[in-house]
Amino acid sequence: MSRQVDAVAFSFTFKTNSMPELTSFTKELIVQPFQDLIESEGHLWFDNGLPYNVNIFGIRSRTRNYGKFDDFLYCVYRDDWKDWHIDQFRCTTDAGLYYAMNPMNVEGTGILVPSQYVGAYMLDRHNGKYPALCQRLGKVKAYRDDNRDNVMDMDEATIQEGMFGANIHKTTKRQIDNVGKASAMCQVFFSSYEHDKKFIPVLRKSLSIFGNKFTYTLIQD
Repeated sequence: MSRQVDAVAFSFTFKTNSMPELTSFTKELIVQPFQDLIESEGHLWFDNGLPYNVNIFGIRSRTRNYGKFDDFLYCVYRDDWKDWHIDQFRCTTDAGLYYAMNPMNVEGTGILVPSQYVGAYMLDRHNGKYPALCQRLGKVKAYRDDNRDNVMDMDEATIQEGMFGANIHKTTKRQIDNVGKASAMCQVFFSSYEHDKKFIPVLRKSLSIFGNKFTYTLIQD
């Protein structure tokens, strides 16, 4: 992992798929580079010492191929005792190969543009089925890739803005490396268990304090 992020943070994260148990001091060391990264892009960082003032962000890998769970999603927040939590989840921030070859949009497969989408998401039901973070409250931007191959083409000339249903949800299939049909443009968790038992409960606590409106930030490695 490169970017302008302090190596302290990523010595824990990008070498493995899970975070170890950390002391409060170590958590502070890790959170600061994340905050610096987000703010260096001109984005908002949510804290003010308040519990469950969540920062939800994805980091897209340099790999330009569709169909792999090769990205990470983070949820960084303080708990009821104001201690930091850094939840890391393996995910994909791009479409599966199926939808790269068979786009749902006539202008091509959607690829979420790295940016911060302030207040664009709410906790709702993905496709009416299960709780997920859904794009219901604001527009997002997407590249359109119409080459119909396994390489992501992110041409600024193709960017569209709109209500695309670019949700953040789980895969309903058992855990395999192939994204398949799980994503047409969405951010999708590799582990359904982590989505349901770790991510969603934090969102519920957050909305009970701040209301049902969430910000998602995507960073390109």
